[in-house]
Amino acid sequence: MPTLKLMAHGRETQQLAFDPGPSLMALLDAAWLPVRCGCRGTGACGLCRVRIDPVDAGAAQLSETLHLEPSQLAAGERLACQVFPDQDLAVEILAPARAFEPRPRRAGLADTPPSPAACPAVASHPEGLGVAVDLGTTLLSLSLCDLHSGARLADCEGLNPQARSGADVVSRLQAAMESPEQRHALAQMVVEAIGAALWDMTVRAQVSLTQVRRLTIVGNSAMLALLAASDVSRQLQPRYWDQACSALSYDAETWALGWGIAPQAQIEVLTPLGGFVGSDLLAAALAVDLGAHATPTLLIDFGTNSEIGLWDGEHFWVTAAAGGPAFEGSGISCGWPAERGAITHVRTHGEALELEVIGGGQARGLCGSGLVDLLGTLVRSGQLTAMGRFASDIPRDGFPLSTPLGSAAHASLLLTKSDVDSFQRAKAAVGAGVQALLDQAGLSAAAIGQVWLAGAFGAALDLDNARALGLLPELPDVRFGFAGDAALAGCEQALLASTAKAQVELLRTRTRQVNLAQYEGFEACFMQHLYLQPQTYTGDERR
Repeated sequence: MPTLKLMAHGRETQQLAFDPGPSLMALLDAAWLPVRCGCRGTGACGLCRVRIDPVDAGAAQLSETLHLEPSQLAAGERLACQVFPDQDLAVEILAPARAFEPRPRRAGLADTPPSPAACPAVASHPEGLGVAVDLGTTLLSLSLCDLHSGARLADCEGLNPQARSGADVVSRLQAAMESPEQRHALAQMVVEAIGAALWDMTVRAQVSLTQVRRLTIVGNSAMLALLAASDVSRQLQPRYWDQACSALSYDAETWALGWGIAPQAQIEVLTPLGGFVGSDLLAAALAVDLGAHATPTLLIDFGTNSEIGLWDGEHFWVTAAAGGPAFEGSGISCGWPAERGAITHVRTHGEALELEVIGGGQARGLCGSGLVDLLGTLVRSGQLTAMGRFASDIPRDGFPLSTPLGSAAHASLLLTKSDVDSFQRAKAAVGAGVQALLDQAGLSAAAIGQVWLAGAFGAALDLDNARALGLLPELPDVRFGFAGDAALAGCEQALLASTAKAQVELLRTRTRQVNLAQYEGFEACFMQHLYLQPQTYTGDERR
């Protein structure tokens, strides 16, 4: 029987005997060593990267040649879902599926503990605990709070396990449409992930799960619909994208039993605004106290499903744009989530690149902010054109980011033309979304008094590079604010503050949705924003 040798940092960590037949991904999954995946193992996403030895263990499949450069294949990089081993094989998992761990410290609202606010619903339980959950397309973020004092006792984040059924929202919705069984399986993935996160936080905080008496969930509309295992067919039809949708689940009572929290715990799913604009944007608006702003204020929550809101003093104009996973370190060949090993910033020192890596160790890939820095650097140096084309002296495989990883046999990190294209499409979608809101509100970009940047990507963004690429409007630094994980911060307010519900409902009545599928100028605006250059926004000054 052949054997898999699991490797890490050049050393063997584990051996697994196997029967030939299943893919390498299936073998690793069965051994509880899952790799990242966003396409259900079809080879379409390119996320399940491994390095194998011997390198000639089976010919590379077509999907692998599309995601991996010849130099990477020559160094043994493969997609685990496309390798079907039948001999002894040494394997290094380059993109492991991350378990829950404490949230990294990021500048922003969610890193400031909530103001103490007694919660009337649990005032009689001095030891009552509450949990805030931000359910994102890529990440699941949670915090554990004392309901009486408002103190945060623990927090954590991890990858949304539904990503195995598709890295983007539409792929996941299509997977849910296949059968009722698949729909319920997707819901159960998240329910179990929340349970694992609850256990992790309570262990670290040295408290009991049964003390959790309240849990509030926010998220984008699609993720909440999938959590509820509800019919998602309307969300795949553009004409319904500006209509309200339900996120209620008949299984919520059974969740408490499965999680081991207090049997009568109050579980609230904050209703999304509709279409692809979820309650996470509503929570972020609550966190930045959007309704109190005296000048027009733009709120952008960058992500796989990027949500955008514009407050004009009277109405809250909202829309969602298909940012894609590039903003979160996914969907690009050299991508890595904002965790240990991710390149968060790129600087130049003479002709050399200086890479800032989370944890200070070996660079594993670019997260979203690092991608923006690298693209900005390449455009300024003339090595990348505004149209997204590399200069003629750049190697055909792509632009090398670093020295070989670990040993001379390892392939370098490369930024490919396909990676640049992915960013351009994501940037253009957000730019068109901002323009659509400005048009509806009758504003120009110059009239915006404040821009709040939310999410892990926004928290680490270099403003100069973002403006140079046209990702953000040409506004002075003083008008930008970093809200960090604002959705989680707003969810904590909804969990803890007795006045939050009234604030949310007031903002909801002021909301006006803009359906980009029906926005007349979307295509032309999208094409304009594809260019990697400062962008101008059209619109009349508000009178």
